Amino acid sequence: VGDKLWTLANGTVEKTTVKQVSSRKAWEIVEVVTERGIMRVTPDHPLATSNGWVEAQDAAGCLVEWTNPNSLHRARRPPKLGYAFGYALGAMFSDGTVGDRCLSLVVNEREFAVRFATAMVEAFGMEVRIEEISRPSGFLGREVPGFRVRVVSSYLADLFRTYAGGDAHHMRQHFPRVVLNDEESLRGFVDGYAEGDGFRPKGASGVVIVGANTAFLREFAEVVDARFSGGPQLYVADRWNKRGWYGKHGFRQEEHRTTLAEASYSRVLEVRSKTARKKPYTVYSFQCEPYPTFLIGGHLTHNCEHHLLPMIGKAHVGYIPEGKVVGLSKLARVVEGYSRRPQLQERLTAQVADALHESLGARGAIVVVEADHLCMTVRGVQKPGSVTVTSAVRGIYAKDQRTRQEAMSLITGHR
Repeated sequence: VGDKLWTLANGTVEKTTVKQVSSRKAWEIVEVVTERGIMRVTPDHPLATSNGWVEAQDAAGCLVEWTNPNSLHRARRPPKLGYAFGYALGAMFSDGTVGDRCLSLVVNEREFAVRFATAMVEAFGMEVRIEEISRPSGFLGREVPGFRVRVVSSYLADLFRTYAGGDAHHMRQHFPRVVLNDEESLRGFVDGYAEGDGFRPKGASGVVIVGANTAFLREFAEVVDARFSGGPQLYVADRWNKRGWYGKHGFRQEEHRTTLAEASYSRVLEVRSKTARKKPYTVYSFQCEPYPTFLIGGHLTHNCEHHLLPMIGKAHVGYIPEGKVVGLSKLARVVEGYSRRPQLQERLTAQVADALHESLGARGAIVVVEADHLCMTVRGVQKPGSVTVTSAVRGIYAKDQRTRQEAMSLITGHR
C-alpha cells in the first residue's frame, strides 16, 4: 500500500498509487502470451484491448494496449506552446537530426546555435550545451568550424518523430501541424526553418524556404496560403498571417496533441490455462488512485469489477467431509460473506469452493451458482430471464467423474 504503479491514461504514461491490496486463493490462472511478453493473471482479469475491456481467458487474438516498460522511467518533457516551441521545431526540421535517443543540430553560425539552445530551454525545459566542432566541407575540400547542440532525450526524439509524421528523415518528413495550435508557434516555425534552410532576398518582405522534399513544401504552402510551383523553393511572405491580404486566408488555428502518445498495441498470441497441483495460487488485487488501471509488463489492465449492479440467484453447495462437518447455516454464511462485496460470479463460485475444500478440510467440494444479472436485464441488451450458470469443483469431485455426475444430477433435479 502506498507504492506507485505505472499506467496509461489516454495514451500517456502516468503514475497511480496503490490504496488497498487484497489476496485470495485460486486453483486456476491463465498465462497470456503476447507479442511483447507473458503475464500470469486470473481468467477473469480485464485487459484493455482495441475493442474495450476483455477478460484474459477470452483475449486470444485481441490487441492489448501496451507501452515499452523499458521507457517508463525516462523524463517526460511536455512542451510549452509559443514562439520558442515553433522556432525549435523549425530549426530541427530544416537542419537537425533525430536519433534513437537524441536530437542534434549542427550549424555554421554560433548565433543560430544559441537561439536554438535558448528555444529548447524555454519550450521544453532542457538544459543544453553548445559544442565547438569541425566538419568536412565537400565544397571547400577542407575542415570547417561549426557548432553543435545535442539534446539527449529518448522522449523528445520520439516526440519529434511523431511531429514529423513518424519519420524524421528530411526527405520523408511531413509538415508538423502541431505548430498550428497557436499563431506564435507557427511564426516561430517559419523563422526557425528559414534560418536553417532558407534566406531572405535583399529588399524582400518575405523569406525563401529551400528543400528537396516537395511534399513537405506543398504542405507548408497550404498552411501559409503561398503559391507553390513544385520546385525546390517556397516563398513565404511576412504577412502570411494577415487574413484578407491579397485574398489570403491568414492563420487558421487547429488543435493537435503536443505530448507523446506512448501507447501502442500488442497482439495476444495464446492463452494457456494453468491449474495448481498441490496448493492453490495466491493472487492479488490492487485498488489504485487516481487511476484504477496499472501495467503488467507494459500491458494495460485493471482489477475493477465489471458492473456495480446486483446479481440475483441461488448457490448449490455440496461437500464430502473428511472427519469434520459444519452446520447448514454456516454454508449459507460462507456464500453470503463472499457475495457482499463487488464481485464476479465466476470468482464467487471459486471462492466458496476453495473455502470449503481448504478451511473445512473436505475431501471434495462442489459449488454451482445460477443467477440473473441486472446488467443483462435492466441495461444493455435488456434480456430478462437470461440466467448465468457457473460451477467449481475441488478435490474428489474434480478427480472422480461418477461422484461429480451424482452431485450434478441432484442439483439439476431440484431446479
